[in-house]
Amino acid sequence: EIVQADVTDGAALAAAMAGCDSVVLCTSAVPQILPFSIAKVLFKKVVLRRAEPGRPKFKFAPGGTPEEVDWLGAKLQIDAAKAAGVKRFVFVSSMGGTQPDNFLNS
Repeated sequence: EIVQADVTDGAALAAAMAGCDSVVLCTSAVPQILPFSIAKVLFKKVVLRRAEPGRPKFKFAPGGTPEEVDWLGAKLQIDAAKAAGVKRFVFVSSMGGTQPDNFLNS
């Protein structure tokens, strides 16, 4: 059975994990690229031929930042799983999380 809950809502997570014996955590904050930032980078790269045209800029929906989802949301899920007596917990993550210089971490 697959259950879903808001990862920022401890009570919803507790209810979702009640009776579960396994949890697979694969949540992630979803960046939204700012379209003008792509145009700016492409202009610098193609027209101005800059070697370092910069990086595009991103935003996150309210309540959906990496800190709120990837850090606090993961902690809430782990805490809820422990409280519910979950026997198996699999934490799926991305390599970007281990790279301090990854553009999504800036």
